[in-house]
Amino acid sequence: MRYKIWIWGILLFQFVILLAFTARSLLPWLNGRTVTLQVKPMDPRDIFRHNYMLLNYDLNQFQLDSIPNDLSKEETYHYGDVLYIELCQEEKYSRPCKIWKKLPANSNMVFIKGIVQKEFRYNVEDPYELLLVNYGIESYYTQNSTIRRIERNYRPPEDTLNVSILIDSYGNARIKEINPLKKRKN
Repeated sequence: MRYKIWIWGILLFQFVILLAFTARSLLPWLNGRTVTLQVKPMDPRDIFRHNYMLLNYDLNQFQLDSIPNDLSKEETYHYGDVLYIELCQEEKYSRPCKIWKKLPANSNMVFIKGIVQKEFRYNVEDPYELLLVNYGIESYYTQNSTIRRIERNYRPPEDTLNVSILIDSYGNARIKEINPLKKRKN
């Protein structure tokens, strides 16, 4: 009898863990704010993963002198360190307006949680070195027909893509949709 209780307890524990991971990834869909970002596709179709698009945002790289931040110039930021980027609405798109090291307390701000991708230390001799940050929204999987529509309608540099993302109160983001914006007449 005790053996059955242990087995059911272990199975229940595994189920709860899976449910928690699923709930956490769905959190932006449940209570997220919609933000629109301008994106530059790095590759309209990933040759190895087929229906994935690789996306590059203005948020992916920063010169620390070009954006207000509360980061220490003496500290080294390592791969995997978490940063929070405050987003401000400018015309149609949201742009980065400040970098925070800790989760901001003000709930009225919209910010996205990013992960440092390359070791970075501020260098006075080379202030143009870039801080590289990823947010988990740099690749987008979609149906083959959607990829073909985007490939057909998007012609750089005259066209742009906008991405609607959902951001929850912890800064976690998920892609909602991608829309090509045509600037030319057909």
